[in-house]
Amino acid sequence: MHIWILAKRDKFDAYENVRFRDVAEKMEIMLTYIDPDECEIITTKEGRKSLYVGSEPTDELPDCVIPRTGSGTTYFASAVIRHLERLGVFVMNKADAVELAKDKLATTQTLASNNVPIPKTLLGKYPIDLSVIEREF
Repeated sequence: MHIWILAKRDKFDAYENVRFRDVAEKMEIMLTYIDPDECEIITTKEGRKSLYVGSEPTDELPDCVIPRTGSGTTYFASAVIRHLERLGVFVMNKADAVELAKDKLATTQTLASNNVPIPKTLLGKYPIDLSVIEREF
């Protein structure tokens, strides 16, 4: 099994990524860290050779991708995740889910619309209308 972990290069040696590496080694899983900012996407009919890592086309796609880009996920990182999804790679955290998780209000609205209990939440703007806060909270 071959797994890619998408993360910023400066996070490759973060504790959790080192733990991934240790466990993968024990389980004989091939693990590759990829910085999405070092990828190039080319849209083609062929598809398979449409992703470059560095200056080289990917000869083999992974069996699984684990995005670890967090709240710093850029448009480009999301595009890389989405591209891998379209190529049929199993992606642990889909691009749409990563984008949703970055937006606290959208996440709260999604949870509420699915009957998940949430705390009352206000999207405030400056200047804050104190009368709304007094009335609602």
